[in-house]
Amino acid sequence: MEPNEESPAEEEQIESEEAVEGEENVSLAAPSVITEEMNEVSELDVEDSKLEGEPGEEIVEEAPIQVSEVKTKEEKEREREKKEKLVPYVEAALFLAGRPISELELAEHLGSDRLTVRWALRRIKRQLQEQNSALEILNPTKDRWVLQLCEEFSRGLYDYIEQFIPKEAMLSREEIDTLTEIAYRQPITSALLVKIVGRPTIYDNIRSLHEKGFIILEKQERTNLLRTSAKFADIYGFDTKMRNLKIQLVWRLKKRAKLDKKPM
Repeated sequence: MEPNEESPAEEEQIESEEAVEGEENVSLAAPSVITEEMNEVSELDVEDSKLEGEPGEEIVEEAPIQVSEVKTKEEKEREREKKEKLVPYVEAALFLAGRPISELELAEHLGSDRLTVRWALRRIKRQLQEQNSALEILNPTKDRWVLQLCEEFSRGLYDYIEQFIPKEAMLSREEIDTLTEIAYRQPITSALLVKIVGRPTIYDNIRSLHEKGFIILEKQERTNLLRTSAKFADIYGFDTKMRNLKIQLVWRLKKRAKLDKKPM
């Protein structure tokens, strides 16, 4: 065997030592390589999160500055006091009007707004109910309100309060029916009214109502044109404007029809 030549056993030992040494070198080098790769991945994740809005880095956007509209306690108290002061004025207006009146009309005359007026109306309505008052507030149409006698009193007390009704307003049943027809259909000719009512005493009723000042006669060819007078509107609490008067009359007739259907 030559001096420089190594035996097979020695060659195997050297190869095994080199293999072990190589594994140690790999194991020692691996952490640095992995760390570099992880750093590269984390940097990519951060960049992606910035683009996609994910929680890699907080993205601060400038929000528009908003002024707080929350009312203070003092402001709320002043607003409520203002509403409370309006309540008696709304009630007085309804009482003096004696007819359905709109929220807008009340607001204009009282120098307020529609929402505040509506709040006052509902407050009055609740107060009357809590007091078991003989009066009540109703809204017969969408935004109109009226102060009137409660239904349970309007029928039972009629005979008692009849003595307080003006004598000129005391009409017979036929006269009331004739006056109602004229008020609803005005202006109407007496000839057409006779055809509608079909009662022989209709001319007597027309003459009586004219003498008492409830209707106005206007000569028209061979007949008379009939209209209700300002006295009629004043005594019975109607609006002097014909259109409003008819609306109020229809509402009262419907209300009366409901009362007549109720058992005493």
